[in-house]
Amino acid sequence: MATRSYIAVQDGEELLVSYVHFDGYPKARMPILEKYNTIEAATALINLGDMSAIAETLDECDTYFKQGEEWENVKPFHVSLDDFLTKSGDHCIEFLYLFNEDKNAWEWYRVKLFKNNLNFFFLKVLF
Repeated sequence: MATRSYIAVQDGEELLVSYVHFDGYPKARMPILEKYNTIEAATALINLGDMSAIAETLDECDTYFKQGEEWENVKPFHVSLDDFLTKSGDHCIEFLYLFNEDKNAWEWYRVKLFKNNLNFFFLKVLF
């Protein structure tokens, strides 16, 4: 069974977001994300688009585009934080990983669904 997650970076007033299907628990995800510990590396990872799994290098990431999906269907998307919090409830996302450029660190949030709204509870920052 998959543990779905989003990975994101702040891009102006919006988030740049990609979906990752497998291994979304922090114990599995954070050691790999630590390899992408600059804003440039984090953005390059997200710019791969939606993926099945993240790997330690960009070339090894299992993206849906490499699997033959149309880029329009799997490309990263921009969304305001408000829209993200209120309109993403139907994706069964369990975790959000947000790169904090000020800290050069990934922060992770457990996602809880209440009445079709997502509430992010900050649990832990690694680094």
